[in-house]
Amino acid sequence: MSIDFCLIIFLVTFTKFFSFLVEQRTQARVANSTIRDDRTANIEPLHTNAGDIPPNFPQDFNAIRNAQSAEITALLTAYGQPTNGNLITRKRRLAKYLGIRSLF
Repeated sequence: MSIDFCLIIFLVTFTKFFSFLVEQRTQARVANSTIRDDRTANIEPLHTNAGDIPPNFPQDFNAIRNAQSAEITALLTAYGQPTNGNLITRKRRLAKYLGIRSLF
């Protein structure tokens, strides 16, 4: 195979994977945006750039609210989000990234 052909295959595969991630995240954020007063409503997980769901992904808003600093930092890191700020700031950042309208 020529290098040009391999590059084309790579680009097509990458584009399909990226499109999948964008679509999945959009659908999850739309679902999560409906979480209002029900702190036990399930959170729809978002895939990371690697295509997986982070370990210990919070099941509901209460899981975010009750999470420790290290858990929030790990989730923000998995999603490539900034990890600065106090714990409440980082929890709000995670909720916003997931599409949840802040319940804090």
